[in-house]
Amino acid sequence: MAVTQRHIDYANQYIKEKYDRINLTLPKGYKERIQVEAEKLNLSVNAYIAELIQKDIWQRSARDNQKD
Repeated sequence: MAVTQRHIDYANQYIKEKYDRINLTLPKGYKERIQVEAEKLNLSVNAYIAELIQKDIWQRSARDNQKD
């Protein structure tokens, strides 16, 4: 099945409505290292970074709750 411009437009609109974007700038070499680590886990770079951020947020939240 060929992807039509209509499908692309729909997908782009869906992403615009449901997701936030962050432009991430890293020192040279980080991108390749992140790609390698993501591949080891069979994740996309986006999924890998999102998972790391999510884990960090939950860990910090748990530590903060322990202090109370």
